[in-house]
Amino acid sequence: MKTIEYIESFITRHVAKIPAHYLLSFWFQLANIHFMRKDFDRALVWVNRILNARTPFGRNDLQVQARMLNLVIHLEQDNLFVLRYFVDSTRRFMKKIKEVQPFEQILLGFFSAIGQTPKYEHNDRYRELHQQLFTPGKEMVPAAILDFIDYKKWVEDKLHRSSTLT
Repeated sequence: MKTIEYIESFITRHVAKIPAHYLLSFWFQLANIHFMRKDFDRALVWVNRILNARTPFGRNDLQVQARMLNLVIHLEQDNLFVLRYFVDSTRRFMKKIKEVQPFEQILLGFFSAIGQTPKYEHNDRYRELHQQLFTPGKEMVPAAILDFIDYKKWVEDKLHRSSTLT
């Protein structure tokens, strides 16, 4: 893990020398690495850099995925109160910059509903989400999006973890 810490330190020290569109990509990659390591607090630090940046970076694709990763992280941390706020914020942002894709509508609906669903029903919601997005032959999430955030692996991990608890 020293490599990641070194990269984080390097980027932080040289932030003024890094072109903005590269910086956004670095921040997103660091957030995603920490997310995959299940270090949600560190992942949130890097996502927040993207969300709180005052300079417009372009790269709407990364901006959208950063907001979606923010939702996933808050769900993982059981921050259900703020999850509802961020769902609305993400929805507004997406409508402002592009046409919201059907799989994105499904994800936003899932995040909105799960925040108001009793814990004992979460596994059912994950199962429904998996069926909606990843039915064989009818996968809705483009492979290019899964390169940003592997929603399929995330949902399958949630289903696997919950099945080992029962």
